[in-house]
Amino acid sequence: MLSVDGDLTFSSGSGYEVEVDPAGGGIAGRLDAVTSTYAFLTPRLGYAADAVTLTLDRNDVRFSDVASSSNQRATSAALEAQTPGGVRLGMIGGHNRDRMRGQGQADVDSYHVGLYGGGMLGAVALRGGLAVARQDVAAQRFVAFARFADGLASHYRAMTSQMFGEAAWRIGAVEPFVTLAHVRLNVGRGQESGAAAALQLAGDRMRTSYATVGTRGETQVALGGARLAVRGSLGGRHAFGDQLPVVQAALDGQRFAVAGLPIARNSLVGDVRLHGAIRDRVQLSLGYQGAMARGGRNHGMQAGLNWRF
Repeated sequence: MLSVDGDLTFSSGSGYEVEVDPAGGGIAGRLDAVTSTYAFLTPRLGYAADAVTLTLDRNDVRFSDVASSSNQRATSAALEAQTPGGVRLGMIGGHNRDRMRGQGQADVDSYHVGLYGGGMLGAVALRGGLAVARQDVAAQRFVAFARFADGLASHYRAMTSQMFGEAAWRIGAVEPFVTLAHVRLNVGRGQESGAAAALQLAGDRMRTSYATVGTRGETQVALGGARLAVRGSLGGRHAFGDQLPVVQAALDGQRFAVAGLPIARNSLVGDVRLHGAIRDRVQLSLGYQGAMARGGRNHGMQAGLNWRF
């Protein structure tokens, strides 16, 4: 029989063995309480006729509640995004403004919202998502020939919806992947303002799918006193479905088709992103993405500064 007057503390690695008399008697009495020094686990005692069990249950303390630095808070946020089943769910939303300049020009304001999710199936990472965006387009062009010149402007809206699915395999610091995506574009009607060259523009729609096979990787670099994550990807993309945007236009009642730049059937796509905390609560992100095909090239740059307060 063991009697304890006060608190009983077990050191790390120690054991407590209770011998029960098989002739009868079992366990008599109960412990008042049990505590532990684990931040995320709460101990719980269970009693049977001849056994006392100790169970450690996950409590409500979040990883971010005990984080004391920006790196710890970033890591805890990533861990908390993982549910017990290994599935990650999230929501995105935002606004983009694109400025296109050439012989004509266009400004596009895009407002988007979407859902995404992912999980593990053995060694394979499965990811997917869908998004919807509305674009407000303001375009201008200038027509000049012989003794005629006219400046034209138009405003119209478009809706874009897209979905994707991906399977990837992590091999050390690199991750080969296969991605399938489908994009639906609906362009509203428009009316150009100007003189004799102003066009009436009919609506249009496109349904295009993409298959991409490639690999991505990441590493860490030191910049001053900060450590930044560098991520990059490179792959081959094949497009199928609608590839040539065509808009039906009318001038003085005469209808005709206007074709835009075609989507490349096969292209080499890639991106490079730099992201990290440069100061406490301040994060910097820089990125490049591009696509190269036989018929043309597309390049884009991104920059962002995130201040948390």
